[in-house]
Amino acid sequence: MSIGRPERRRLSRMATSLFFVVALHTLPTVTCSTSPNPVGALVGYVVSSVTKTIDGVGELWSNHGRCNEIRKKMSVHRNSIKSEWEEQDGILTSLQKEQLKKMQGGISFEEYVFLQKGKEDRGKVLNLVFLMWGAPKFLPYALLFNPSIMPSPFKAAPADGGDSLWAIQSRQRSAAVLQALVSLEQASNELYASGFSLAKMNIFGKKEQAKQQKQLVAMTDSCTRMMTDPSVCGRIGAEKILESLPEGWLYKRSVHVDVNEDETVSDIVITDFDRGEKRLSLVPKPVVKGLANVLSGGSAGIFAGIQPHFLTRGRLLGHITKVEQADEFLTGAKIDLDTISKQLLKEACSDRFYDSPAASEEELREQLATWLELTVHEPALKLKRSEALYYNGNLARMALMAYNSLISTRAPSSASTLPRLLYTGKAAGDDESDKKHGRRSRNR
Repeated sequence: MSIGRPERRRLSRMATSLFFVVALHTLPTVTCSTSPNPVGALVGYVVSSVTKTIDGVGELWSNHGRCNEIRKKMSVHRNSIKSEWEEQDGILTSLQKEQLKKMQGGISFEEYVFLQKGKEDRGKVLNLVFLMWGAPKFLPYALLFNPSIMPSPFKAAPADGGDSLWAIQSRQRSAAVLQALVSLEQASNELYASGFSLAKMNIFGKKEQAKQQKQLVAMTDSCTRMMTDPSVCGRIGAEKILESLPEGWLYKRSVHVDVNEDETVSDIVITDFDRGEKRLSLVPKPVVKGLANVLSGGSAGIFAGIQPHFLTRGRLLGHITKVEQADEFLTGAKIDLDTISKQLLKEACSDRFYDSPAASEEELREQLATWLELTVHEPALKLKRSEALYYNGNLARMALMAYNSLISTRAPSSASTLPRLLYTGKAAGDDESDKKHGRRSRNR
């Protein structure tokens, strides 16, 4: 069967794109050749690129095989639970069948993390294949501006075991936290500021603008109180953050009453959180955008500034869903946190925006235990005791991520020195030294 000219051109473009995939991701790892011959240096570069590609594809295949073994272990665990339920109750109910589908057990936390990374790598491979087939000319630019689309086996391992990467991420996230605080204060004063403002040009929805403005001012004041209160640290600070949320945001305790025209009650309906509330539509835009920047370490790309808000919020919600699934596995499988290695503890705490490269293993384990207690165990206990009707887990995790990002920037173990020194833990002019310094400055 002969290949036509369009097919040959497509195959040629795919081959060229594959070469750029290899070249762009082996460039940082290639050392300067000692040979003065540029042809020899080029040949060595191409050989190392091809070798890295072959090794990466082989690692992807071996990872796929290990993921299948992990899934088999999970299937064996589900079948054993199913047999136990059938012996006790006979025929399984629809609720039990749904629980079996969602059940993740019989594996360790390390295997769970490996399985999740395998899913991400599989999605990235499918995206690369689609780009190589549908837009091969666009692929080199996609790799140049977004190198994270490559699967994990093709990423170069750091020579120091990843310590420098944790420090870089800590500094980037600290800068993103400061930028988020500045944006929050600027947005809270935008409508009242003198001069030109796009918000002032909108003649419709003045009441809604005033409501949002009041909400931003209240949130700014709440952040000020939290950051100047020395007792806001550790679990106590996390509990205060959750308690400071407006009534009805975190838990639903009220009911909706339908009243007839003759003022008689016809029906009482318990209202759950609607889709918008679960998708954080009540959270101000500067907060959502700030947390999204912290998630990406301030490197969301050149189009982050013009990205629609619903895409930014969706990216943050996707990360929150990933963390929620990990929380459900840790609690549902009853994983002992003492059995988790320090590297996995670092990754788990980093996913929850707690970045402290110099934190000890005990501190990381305590941070993860506090997170699970506040987001899983305590809400489940309140729901069981009927102290609350419904629970908005997305909002609780988002609030705790914001708190963790702040305390990580202020922590002595943070890799970012100058932003940490800005957090003095006191308001301007709190003590006599500040007042004297201010008087001396005015006299000058």
